[in-house]
Amino acid sequence: MKTIITCILLILCFCEHANAQLLPFRTYSIEHGLTQTVVNDIAQGSEGYIWIGTRYGLNRLDGIEIKAYDSEQGLLDNAIESLLKGSDGRLWVGTGEGLNFMMGDSIYTYKELNPLSKQSITSLFEDSNGDLWIGTSEAGVWTSDSQRRLTQYTTTHGLANEQVRSIVEDGNKTIWIATRGGLTSLSNGNFTSYHVENGLPEERIRDLLIDQNGVLWIATREGVARYINGAFDLLQEQDGLVSNRVRSLSMDAEGAIWLGTEAGASMYKNG
Repeated sequence: MKTIITCILLILCFCEHANAQLLPFRTYSIEHGLTQTVVNDIAQGSEGYIWIGTRYGLNRLDGIEIKAYDSEQGLLDNAIESLLKGSDGRLWVGTGEGLNFMMGDSIYTYKELNPLSKQSITSLFEDSNGDLWIGTSEAGVWTSDSQRRLTQYTTTHGLANEQVRSIVEDGNKTIWIATRGGLTSLSNGNFTSYHVENGLPEERIRDLLIDQNGVLWIATREGVARYINGAFDLLQEQDGLVSNRVRSLSMDAEGAIWLGTEAGASMYKNG
């Protein structure tokens, strides 16, 4: 869930109806010190800095200036795919060739993470046990526990597909994994995968979200699906969605679900 990016898209959509009123945007681009204009992820670190991951380099914004980091400072690759602030305060940085983390102003990695050194890290998630889940572009999903033990899960274990896009955990401690070939859940050590024949509208899952009622939302190119009481239902354009091609999901402080699509943004608020 790229919350900050989604919020920016939502504001842009509403600008058309603002009667040319200027909103308080501040833009950061190459001329302001950003290393590249294509932003893949944004996170706020424990010290309050905004971290911006681009296709060429990691950028730290302190509100005034941008400081750039690349492979010369220790990044395994300059393509930044995903970011996550861990509960211990470190910033995890998923790159096109492995996983780094930052403590203070320094970039590190663990030798135990070497098996990921040639993998594109597409998704990062920390579960309720403090274990780190690492989604990759073609090698499935991995976990790293507090002892730095690395475990890989692939289609051999029951994963729907080895191209992972998003990872979340529900209130029952079930892990849900979005892939390019379906949806997978992991509960009590058992994998279950869901495909079109199980009720999904489409199998190229783009994002996942657990709402305040514990309902799983699933972004696809054929609308947004919800998993409720063991079954899927579907919301599409005929239900008011601006486009069926949903890319991102976010929830605001009031519990409203914001859906970023390829044709704008929609908001769903029950009641």
